[in-house]
Amino acid sequence: MRVVLVEKRDLPLVQVNLQVNAGSVLDPADRPGLASLTAAMLDEGAAGMTSLQIADAFEMLGARFGVGAGTHTASMTLRVPSPRLEEALRLASTVMLRPDFPAHELDRLRKERLTSLVRRFDEPNAIMGVLFDQTLFGTQHPYGRSGIGTEASLRALTVADLRAFYQRQYGPNNATAIVVGDIDAATARRQLEAAFGGWQRATPAD
Repeated sequence: MRVVLVEKRDLPLVQVNLQVNAGSVLDPADRPGLASLTAAMLDEGAAGMTSLQIADAFEMLGARFGVGAGTHTASMTLRVPSPRLEEALRLASTVMLRPDFPAHELDRLRKERLTSLVRRFDEPNAIMGVLFDQTLFGTQHPYGRSGIGTEASLRALTVADLRAFYQRQYGPNNATAIVVGDIDAATARRQLEAAFGGWQRATPAD
């Protein structure tokens, strides 16, 4: 895993952004929304913990944590007081390395996104944005498709689809960790290796 470090000692905080080459440009033409939904599911259950348990654990550490996917990368963001970084990284690595992809949470997110799609098409700006991208890039180009998916793709995506995408794209050889804050290079390396040392290599798509 590549690591970029910027020391910033004025506050006792550390921000860790983990960027994985797993964005929506990799969605199959008939499965738009796959990358976005895979990323969104990471903290919905991991290593037997529920989404609420994960959220509570980060809150107890005074940490802010999030996952998501954009056009080219999926990302994990972690902001935590520097004395709690090691413990927070262990928890973050559990989410990233051992996601459960619980089916009931997928059903919940699917319903939320379907509702969001309906609402978007009540907004002129949203309609304009979709049509602009489709006109400029075409519906067969990744930039011309919706990153959150379509009604058909969202209804079709399964836990197996998400697991397959995760196993193909998520791995240390396909990721970069950006660390900024109250930490030196040696400490950052030691704590990242302790948390992510067991991460298995991915076999990313070209």
